[in-house]
Amino acid sequence: MAKTEASAEQDSKVGRVRSQIEALEQRLRWEMQALEAAHTAEARAANAVLAGETTDKHSSLTAAVQSARSRIAGTEGELQVAKTELTQLLIDSGRDLAGSAVDVRV
Repeated sequence: MAKTEASAEQDSKVGRVRSQIEALEQRLRWEMQALEAAHTAEARAANAVLAGETTDKHSSLTAAVQSARSRIAGTEGELQVAKTELTQLLIDSGRDLAGSAVDVRV
């Protein structure tokens, strides 16, 4: 019975980490879209400056691009940690990454 409870608890942990990974991957996609939009706006402002138009938006847009890049780097770090945690949970539970049981006897 205890083994079944431990297995159920391990399955629950694996499920939580997989859900966390999915959420982080979605967040990363949104952040990449935000970066693309910020980069496009920055390029337009830079072109306007080059064309002789006066604008104070360029520096703030450059900061927005840098901020977006920082958020992406942070999310990528969190995603890597979660993937490492999932790998360790699967190893600890004696499963391969596909989720099927493997024989870990030596």
